[in-house]
Amino acid sequence: MNRVRGPQCPLVREASCASSPQRFLSFCLDSIGAERIRYTTEYTCEGRELNISCPENYQIHLVRANYGRLSIGICNDFGRLDWSVNCMSYKSFLIMQDRCAHKSSCGTHVSSSLFGDPCPGTLKYLEMQYHCVLGEYHLREAYLRIW
Repeated sequence: MNRVRGPQCPLVREASCASSPQRFLSFCLDSIGAERIRYTTEYTCEGRELNISCPENYQIHLVRANYGRLSIGICNDFGRLDWSVNCMSYKSFLIMQDRCAHKSSCGTHVSSSLFGDPCPGTLKYLEMQYHCVLGEYHLREAYLRIW
């Protein structure tokens, strides 16, 4: 478990993050008012399976999703530097919202056939930030301001 600062956990001074070579996970704590909110950012490389789940009686509430590439360091085993890092599929959020919102778990094969190919020739990944909430709880508007 590494301690990190910065863009992986915006508005958070410090967070714990765990990672593996092809799949990255970061757990971040944010506070808005008196509430402590735990959200998860998961990165799944193109061609791999995304599977996320929440504890029993909890549901997935999607905060943010992007299929493309915004960082050269994620899903880049060979250290390529010639890929676009301003690459976004604008329908990513709607697709993942449809597949995952208000469910206890969801999964999908991460590929351009699902999301489109916003940057041909660049290996892409799905970045998904979500929050597990109890029952029918709905996120407040203030929570959405973290992105």
